[in-house]
Amino acid sequence: MRHVTQPLFQYFPPRSPAILLLLLLMTRIGWIVIYRAYAIEIKHSTASQEDMYENGEIAKNIVEGRGFSQADDSQLVRGPTAAKPPAYPYILAGAKLIWGSSIQWPVRIFQAILTTCSIYIVGILFTNLFGQRIGALTILLMTISPGLGKIDIYFENTALTIFFSSLFFYFLWKTFKTEKWQASVQSGLFMGLMCLTNPSFLPCVPMVIGTLVYPHLKHRWKKALTILAVGGVVIFPWMTRNRLVLGKWIPINSNFGFNIWYGSNPTASGAMAQYGGGNIIIPDAVLKETARMNELGRFSPISGIRYSVCQGPSTSIFDPSS
Repeated sequence: MRHVTQPLFQYFPPRSPAILLLLLLMTRIGWIVIYRAYAIEIKHSTASQEDMYENGEIAKNIVEGRGFSQADDSQLVRGPTAAKPPAYPYILAGAKLIWGSSIQWPVRIFQAILTTCSIYIVGILFTNLFGQRIGALTILLMTISPGLGKIDIYFENTALTIFFSSLFFYFLWKTFKTEKWQASVQSGLFMGLMCLTNPSFLPCVPMVIGTLVYPHLKHRWKKALTILAVGGVVIFPWMTRNRLVLGKWIPINSNFGFNIWYGSNPTASGAMAQYGGGNIIIPDAVLKETARMNELGRFSPISGIRYSVCQGPSTSIFDPSS
């Protein structure tokens, strides 16, 4: 590895990968401190930095023996679900088993380490693809990026996604630079983990592999099939779980389509629903979508609860379990 990365270091003071990684990690922790101070001193609220939302609820249910389910009695829906990709909630569940309920700072440090490694890997990849200056510039820009700087403090799958995707693309590059089959297996492994972390990447995978294979189809098709096969093997247990638990072959799901739908569907009239004793305001269309998703087997609404739907001066009642 050192002979590959050595050209990159001539643009930095450190001459050791360990020193560079340490500097990158210190920068990540610095970003966490900055955004934490901003929330405390400027926003006067750290709520968005503490709440783990659906990922935390699912992790809590895993630890308490209810499996990959959503959520508790305070939520709109309850029961086994495939509405979130599984990798990140299971990591949070593992953290809860180790540190108990106070996992915020251990998870933030873990995410900072992941992002540090991601920046390093992307720097190596860009050095080999585009040259030493571009590799060095890539590391610099990723390190000082405010957008990338804040991902470690929030409890979303972003840091984990970037980590797996950086490894996927790195080993994908190695696959087409060597005749050894190990790189294809490693690329497929991280492709599967990447998709189990963030399903948005799933449609991109065939296009990326196809673009690289097409000009050299005769020599590269076996490698491409290996990558896809290994990735499929990684994802298949989750699909099998969904089939056994929910009765549907659901590969990987996210809230993307749902979020687009409830803001732009024909029934999205602007009506809002009060939920949770008036503490939460959600679009009326979400309640109707809950009933539809229940029929698809993705999750079940709380049976028997009726929601007050506010439509200006008038009020109508909608029961999502009907």
